[in-house]
Amino acid sequence: MRAKLCGARMTSSTGRPKWGVREATTADIPAMNSLFAEVFGGGRPLAHDQWKYGENPFGAPVVVIAEDGNRVIGQYAIWPTPLRLGNSIYWGAQSLDTMTHPDYQGQGMFTALASACYEAAAKQEIVAVYGFPNENSYPGFMRRLNFHHAFDVHGWTRLLLPAAHPRIPRLVAPVASLAVRLFPLPRDAALRFEPLWPEEAATEALLDEWRASPGLCRVERSSAWWRYRFGAASGRKYQCVAA
Repeated sequence: MRAKLCGARMTSSTGRPKWGVREATTADIPAMNSLFAEVFGGGRPLAHDQWKYGENPFGAPVVVIAEDGNRVIGQYAIWPTPLRLGNSIYWGAQSLDTMTHPDYQGQGMFTALASACYEAAAKQEIVAVYGFPNENSYPGFMRRLNFHHAFDVHGWTRLLLPAAHPRIPRLVAPVASLAVRLFPLPRDAALRFEPLWPEEAATEALLDEWRASPGLCRVERSSAWWRYRFGAASGRKYQCVAA
């Protein structure tokens, strides 16, 4: 992240304080972390933001922030991700962590931040941006930023301990947990599963087979990317299981 200015100072018709738009630097990460806590009602470790914004093996993200004085009140960020289409690689980016402080909503900040971010991204030859907006930001992505709805992403959950689920009645909980143990998932006897990170050579061999699938556009992966994305530094407590 660089300290290059991306926009002019703005004001709203309601007489609210003026705010300016600029590219963020790594020095802004603590303020961005505080904004996340204000907007979403809960914080996340500062180390996670330092990992996300400072350690991406594909390069520094493009992050644009809005400021009222020295206070960070808005953010739009994209994360560099090489995209593979057949045998060709294109520079893309994932849109993430879009935030506007509640006191500054309705002032056009979302569109101003996104426009400045895309302008900076184009100078880095990023050709496509994709994202997974929540229900609050989805209308803005579609109407103001001209995103195309390609498909829905579905979440799948495997309950390991149904008795702990808040929607399971207390009287039914013991029976639900017993049912899971009585009906385990089918397994292939020829496969062996181990909780470990595969060696780099084994990971690259698997990815070579994955890259051979034609006609799909997806994020390019490597052993280095895999360890960065799901490693301990993310703070997400991912567990890798190798087959």
